[in-house]
Amino acid sequence: MSAFLQMIIALHIFASPMFENLDTKYGFKGSALAIRNLSLRVLVRGSHLGITTFVSALLPFFGDFMSLTPLTFILASHMYLMAKKHKLTSLQKNWHWLNVCSFGFMSIAAGIAASVP
Repeated sequence: MSAFLQMIIALHIFASPMFENLDTKYGFKGSALAIRNLSLRVLVRGSHLGITTFVSALLPFFGDFMSLTPLTFILASHMYLMAKKHKLTSLQKNWHWLNVCSFGFMSIAAGIAASVP
């Protein structure tokens, strides 16, 4: 169950920038809940989810990649740092860099642990 929840969280973190790019590229105008915009978003995002699920099912060692889940936390903190770099206090910057470094080391340790039989 925790792996499923982790996948849902990772999908939202990693796919959100791509979804934003697609929304900008196709120029959705007006309300996000307009029928045309809603149907296009469901089609594009559903296609993305279907294709990535299919590709991940083709990978025989996908479970080994799940040991790198601390990378999920690294990306979120790093994106926040890049978006708000001039508006953060030094305490906030240090906190986010601490998260990036500590979860980076955890990812390296998890990768090493996953490679040991």
